Amino acid sequence: MIQRCPNCGQWCEAGKDGFLARANRGFENVLFSGYKITDKLFGNTLGVKSKAVVGGAASGAMGLPYLNAMKESFLGDAYKFQCPECGYEWGSDDEEEDQTAEYEYEQQHEQDVIDLREQSLHLTNYSDDEVSRFEEHLWSVITDDDTDGYKASAYDYLAYVKYRNGDKNGALDAINKSIQLYDSPDAHATKGVIMEEGRTAFDKYKSLQELVKYKEDDGIPYWASEQQMDRIMDERSVAYAEDFLKIPYRQRKFIIISDKDFVMLPDNLKVVPDKYLPSEMLFPEGHPVVGEVYICHPYKENFYLPLETYQIELFRDEMRELRRILQCYWAKSIEIKDNNSVEENEAGTRNMAGHVNGEYKSVGGSVGGSNSKEYEKYQKEINDCFVGQEFKQMKERPHIPNDVVWYPHRASWQDLIKQLDKGNLSSHNITVNTSDSSQISSREGSSLEVEVNALVAAGGVGGNYDTSTMFKSETNKSWTLKVEFYPYEEESQVVPAAPTQLLSNQQMGTPNKLKYLIYGLIALVVLLGIIIALLII
Repeated sequence: MIQRCPNCGQWCEAGKDGFLARANRGFENVLFSGYKITDKLFGNTLGVKSKAVVGGAASGAMGLPYLNAMKESFLGDAYKFQCPECGYEWGSDDEEEDQTAEYEYEQQHEQDVIDLREQSLHLTNYSDDEVSRFEEHLWSVITDDDTDGYKASAYDYLAYVKYRNGDKNGALDAINKSIQLYDSPDAHATKGVIMEEGRTAFDKYKSLQELVKYKEDDGIPYWASEQQMDRIMDERSVAYAEDFLKIPYRQRKFIIISDKDFVMLPDNLKVVPDKYLPSEMLFPEGHPVVGEVYICHPYKENFYLPLETYQIELFRDEMRELRRILQCYWAKSIEIKDNNSVEENEAGTRNMAGHVNGEYKSVGGSVGGSNSKEYEKYQKEINDCFVGQEFKQMKERPHIPNDVVWYPHRASWQDLIKQLDKGNLSSHNITVNTSDSSQISSREGSSLEVEVNALVAAGGVGGNYDTSTMFKSETNKSWTLKVEFYPYEEESQVVPAAPTQLLSNQQMGTPNKLKYLIYGLIALVVLLGIIIALLII
């Protein structure tokens, strides 16, 4: 219950006493009155300072406290008020009066909110002192009022004041506190505009994310019109698309292509409308497709792969790079052991027989469940990269190609190259795993599944989705590649000669001396002919 203090007019909230509490209050009041009479007649011999001290000597009428307690229990006020401003106390048991007072209180709060809103909208007409006084008043409301909705409104207006004064951090802090108290679309719209000042591309995304939240309830912030908000949304959408690839990789790792306007922006799955796709964003042939979920290549940060086939695509890309590196380091032959086959594992090194120079050769069978469709896809990639390709010794020195992307992240490859550079390695076993290409943790998969379902339910993207297969866990598969290399002592026979250098007279052989002697004689004859011709003329 809420009433105004009869003494000072401050709004106060009552505490409600039960039957026993009112009885105890009646008993204490009479007993304390007896102590006060005794004090006046005989002095404060008991040292009583408060009616809360009960005991010791009884008052003159022993039955009076109990009678008063019974009276207070049945006839006392149900609500007791104590003004926090002046300390005045009073009681009330009139439900109709209390309801009227509470209604007046709510009406007064609503009017106060309207007044604060109007003042905030006219800040440009205020002097600096008036703005400061208005900000102080808002802080007093936040400090003194205990109504969440009213305090939230005060934080909204405080954020607006600070934003207008150039205090972006203070504005953001105020609007965050408003949202904590009362999560309104208006507050999210204000937060989105404040975050517009962010310096990074991710800040711009978070700004757009807040602006989209306000649209969920079709709310318009008090400081803007619908046309203004539409313009702001368009500007943020374009800025989001233009700077999308500047967002850190981990924060734009997963995207979904949509043909609809923004209705929801999840935290992990980034929604990219097809009309805003950055021109620098690359996809495999036949993509992008509206409604498709994509994952970014881990080492090509503008290349996106379909989520459903990404692992096999990454495996193919990694194997092709490995083949190029081995070729550039004088691979002579490669034999493949299928580690997924039970028969292969039992056969051991017997399956490694059949060495063929100058080509990749596949050895081993595939049984024990390896003939699944998924396995066959990976086996085909292995065969395409390493089987049936004759490989002659290169005409240039061993080297790492310039455009590698997997090599800097594969320590086993780097160790192999170090050994090859020393010139004392003729063969080496390399194990390749499909799990090495996996880029989705179980936690990421669970989070994405929830966000895709939420986005579809909100109408942010059309189509039917089976997220149980989209985010399936991958089974690890592995192969061992036995690689033999051409020996380094043959390098002088195949590598182009070093640039020609001038030789000293002592280093020049007899054929060179004879050649220069003939050239000298020819030059002398020509010179004598010219002299004779000049003399005749």
